[in-house]
Amino acid sequence: MNNLSQLRHGLNQLAADATRFDEKRGKDVKPLFDKALFRNDTRHAVSCVKEAQATLESLIVGQRNATLTKESAEYLTERLLLQINALYRTLASVPAKIDQQEVANTNQHKTLDDLYRDKIQHQEWLRRLNQLVADKQVALEQSDYLTRSPAQEALNVAEQRLQRCQIALANIEQLITQKEKQQ
Repeated sequence: MNNLSQLRHGLNQLAADATRFDEKRGKDVKPLFDKALFRNDTRHAVSCVKEAQATLESLIVGQRNATLTKESAEYLTERLLLQINALYRTLASVPAKIDQQEVANTNQHKTLDDLYRDKIQHQEWLRRLNQLVADKQVALEQSDYLTRSPAQEALNVAEQRLQRCQIALANIEQLITQKEKQQ
């Protein structure tokens, strides 16, 4: 049950991210997801997170009451996994681009020495995040059907952090090259 509680906590964080995502997205009314994945309003990430939370609650209640068959548990777990993956991919798209632009603007004003220090720090973070991703992949491979969703979520989060670090490092390296050419 501990893993399911962790997943519940992760979905609560995802709900906060979805709120920010919907605010940044504005009045765009295009659906975010296929109706086969989410039955609720797919134009807003918040409603999709709520549906994923409901799927998780069905799993928790079914496990607590011992009313879920193995097939039902596997179906709900797989559905939840697909929902969480889709949400993470979508939520990572728009805000990450905005945040990276803000970081790039901030880095423009740094000295070459500051950029080299940032590069070294990001290389260390990159090394650690690569190890974290590898550890999460092993954990996912060793998980059973009840712990697969939390393990997949943890892997997704680690991969997203790794991707953001790679983008930031590439931006820093590009700025270093630009500043070196200016000197």
